[in-house]
Amino acid sequence: MSDDGPNQVNAPVAANPARNPATSGNAASQQIARSLRLLRKSIRVHLLWTRAGVIAAVLAGVVAAAAMLDYALGLPMGVRLVVWVFGVAALVWAGRKWLVPAARFTAPLSVLALRVERSEQGKRAGWEHKLTAALELGDDAGASAGGGSPALREAALQDLARSVQASRIQISGLLERASAVRAALALGAALGLGAGMFALAPKLTSIGIARAVTPWRDVAWPKRTAVVLAEMPGTHARGSALPVRVLLVRSDKPASRERVTASVRVRVEGRVVSEQDVVLSHQAT
Repeated sequence: MSDDGPNQVNAPVAANPARNPATSGNAASQQIARSLRLLRKSIRVHLLWTRAGVIAAVLAGVVAAAAMLDYALGLPMGVRLVVWVFGVAALVWAGRKWLVPAARFTAPLSVLALRVERSEQGKRAGWEHKLTAALELGDDAGASAGGGSPALREAALQDLARSVQASRIQISGLLERASAVRAALALGAALGLGAGMFALAPKLTSIGIARAVTPWRDVAWPKRTAVVLAEMPGTHARGSALPVRVLLVRSDKPASRERVTASVRVRVEGRVVSEQDVVLSHQAT
């Protein structure tokens, strides 16, 4: 089988026909049908797990990448909104393409029986042409009218029951585990990346996720540089240079490479008469 599930379930295929010869054929067919329904449910669960796991891993990776890009470039709200719209549209498309079909997986029991017969487990157990035949004969055996003699159908069902009574459908052996493992690894890697980001910079990670997931909110990155006045200028003589000294207390680059500017405004009688920006020079301490 190409679908999988974590269930380690063994489902009995048939009952012992010797205990009740009159109903053993129908009992065998019903037991096979129950086993195949359990297999179908396991396939559905596995499909949902593998596909949802991959989608969640990709979503977490995209959010982390968007947050890091936003931190590096300082994306404006308009750009972040466009990215968010495309992301939501892609998520809806992925859900409709992969999750909805998985949730609606209802393969006919006859199709599942054929696939079980052709599997390695079915070949080893000698189920070829037997499970499907038992299902079809079981459906006809309870009908009041139909082609063939009911006695002949019952005899055939009993013969099929005797041939498979000791066998069991091992669901875990019919399901492909590789896809479930890949989904788990992808999701684990994405969660590990998120945990590492939170461990290294919890505040920045929270801000990045908020800006990526809810770009319309007024959430800003903290200032990457901070300066404070080394001393507050007091009364100053007219015509002489006014020294301005500041301390660089926070920066994401070496102080010698940081560009610090000061805005100088001159007011006369409460009115600004001149304004200019000056670049402060770095002095090693």
